Amino acid sequence: MEELKYTDKYGRIHDAPTDGVNPSSDNGWLYTAVAKRAGYPINPNKGVGLYCTIKRLRHPPDIANRSYVPISRDEILGLAYLGYLKPRHLDGWNFSPEPLPKLNIVLLVKQLLEARGQHRTYFWQNGLTQINHVAYSVPLQDRHFLNQCWGRYNPFYHLIHIIDSNLKKENRSSRNMRFLKTGKDIAGVANYFGPNHPLTKHVQEMK
Repeated sequence: MEELKYTDKYGRIHDAPTDGVNPSSDNGWLYTAVAKRAGYPINPNKGVGLYCTIKRLRHPPDIANRSYVPISRDEILGLAYLGYLKPRHLDGWNFSPEPLPKLNIVLLVKQLLEARGQHRTYFWQNGLTQINHVAYSVPLQDRHFLNQCWGRYNPFYHLIHIIDSNLKKENRSSRNMRFLKTGKDIAGVANYFGPNHPLTKHVQEMK
């Protein structure tokens, strides 16, 4: 079947073709969650979903050369929507892939200055763990969505969500994320995944 070209061995959907075994991206949980939101048939491996949630990894360790990549904000939203990630899996509103060290403001400022202008992977590749206090903090605009996944409510986070979801979004990734969080802008899904992806064909048939 054509859709198998975009699915890895754990049933996660990707934006680029796979060999049916290995992932072609580092955002399989996000893309699988978007597919679920769109009503596209999915069958991700629940055990792997729970493993990645608990360990805060994008991939299980058998994914060669990719299992080391830390979890991302996009992936925790996907894992939450798929039902794996719960409040107990975060350190408050932080999804640091390693235990948070005791906060040291002086060291934090020093590390922020060191990492300034560097690629976002610089701080975890160089052990700048104080930055985890801010780099892995769940953005305010995402917290209402997570609360919805968990059956919780906070009026302040809801207000931030309303403001954010009504901002004009031109970036393809932002439009894709807005669809996941609100179910709106389904055209953004087609724009993100492109004309040949089976998920695009699925959402076009929904119109």
